[in-house]
Amino acid sequence: MGNTLSGNSEPAKNQLRIKIRTQRKTLSTAQTKTEFSQKIITEFLQNSKVKTAKKIATFIPTQHEPNISVLHQQLIKNGCALYAPKIKAQDLLWGDYFGNLNELELNGSILEPKTTRQENIDFDLILVPALAIDIFGNRLGQGGGYFDRVLKQSQAFKVAVIFDSEFLTEKIPTQAHDESVDAVLTPSNFQLIKNI
Repeated sequence: MGNTLSGNSEPAKNQLRIKIRTQRKTLSTAQTKTEFSQKIITEFLQNSKVKTAKKIATFIPTQHEPNISVLHQQLIKNGCALYAPKIKAQDLLWGDYFGNLNELELNGSILEPKTTRQENIDFDLILVPALAIDIFGNRLGQGGGYFDRVLKQSQAFKVAVIFDSEFLTEKIPTQAHDESVDAVLTPSNFQLIKNI
């Protein structure tokens, strides 16, 4: 497991965000693009909640996030429908994603679908970006609250995707709007979390 943390306020969360963003930026491109081991992908895909998932919300990693392209391809091969987010005002809209980055367009440094669906999608699984997760399932996001709002409205199986060192042993400071996750996926680990 990774680092520890103490504190319980928004300043503590911001301090942790800065620390992890700095760590990610110091990683070489090769390290940040390290793909998940086939062993971990297989273990993840064998989970009962994942095996039955058909509609999956995911994210398109930036250059400083874990590379889940192999996982995307495997999920598509298994017949799953993937949906990528597009930021609109304070919400995320969802567009079909077929695993080809050419289907997407840049919005700043974020790749987004060119078109989105009008209807609400009842996701079975949400792959959630994060800066850190603690052993209780608390998630530290980028601070915009976009995915927190999605998580709050969904009964889907929620899996945060982070680097190994970002799985923390001490509780991340939380606020009322923060939503927890059910499991964590790193390049070398897939672990269910019992939320408390």
